Amino acid sequence: MKLSRLVICAFALGVPLWTTTAAAAAVMGFDGLTCTSDIASALRGRKMPDARVAEWEQKYSALSLKALGADLPEDGTTLILWRVCGDTYALLERSNKVSDVVHVSGDKEPSPRMCKRGAARKSRSYLVVGLKGSTSEAAKAWSVNYKKASFAEVAVKGLTCESP
Repeated sequence: MKLSRLVICAFALGVPLWTTTAAAAAVMGFDGLTCTSDIASALRGRKMPDARVAEWEQKYSALSLKALGADLPEDGTTLILWRVCGDTYALLERSNKVSDVVHVSGDKEPSPRMCKRGAARKSRSYLVVGLKGSTSEAAKAWSVNYKKASFAEVAVKGLTCESP
């Protein structure tokens, strides 16, 4: 009799935990997003399953999803560019989990570049938008911290970027 009560209690407690965990695990990639969603916020923390780009683009065609490219992993973090609903999103992924996202409105495409500020000797990784020419000041920029898998918007004054 005591064992059956224990089983009933465990079952009663286990089912809600199992269904909550299963529902949370089911939200991956671009699942559940629409063009009216806050896409950048929704993507942070999501797991991105391994799949071919063509499969993703077909699965999420309602979002007009298009892969724009990715860089090679650095410190275990990969920078991936996606066009979603006509805007560009730069994602930093570590172990297939989105750590940070930058949203760029409209048809401007960000590009990863090595840039220097002022007379600095060493270049650093930046994500830049609106470059005019191969070496120029950017219109908007974010520093890319691959170790922390994060972006930080920076002032563009004095930031000069190398050609790709």
